Amino acid sequence: MTAELSPVVFQRILKMQRNELTHSIIYKDIAKRQKYEANGSTLLQFSHCENCHCNIWKTYTDRDAKPRRSVILLARALSLIAGFTFTLKYLEKRETVSLKDLQIIEKEIPKA
Repeated sequence: MTAELSPVVFQRILKMQRNELTHSIIYKDIAKRQKYEANGSTLLQFSHCENCHCNIWKTYTDRDAKPRRSVILLARALSLIAGFTFTLKYLEKRETVSLKDLQIIEKEIPKA
């Protein structure tokens, strides 16, 4: 699949894949420390969804992504200091920035 993509789109997809994997790990990490089972269960579902998104992007890159350890450590620290709600809002804010990437990817992969 990578031969059909422009280098710019390929790099953006690789970035998206890496972000999805990173977020999957963060959600799972926060879920493990939840007092309430419902919160933990919901976060594990988020983790699973992010991992599925990572695997979808992998079909286009044919590569394994490496998570961004610095973001994982930052999220871990934020969740311990400011709480998991603040951390989730922070992650969502970072994810909306990637909508610009999606608009560029969409030109070559309409179903993105």
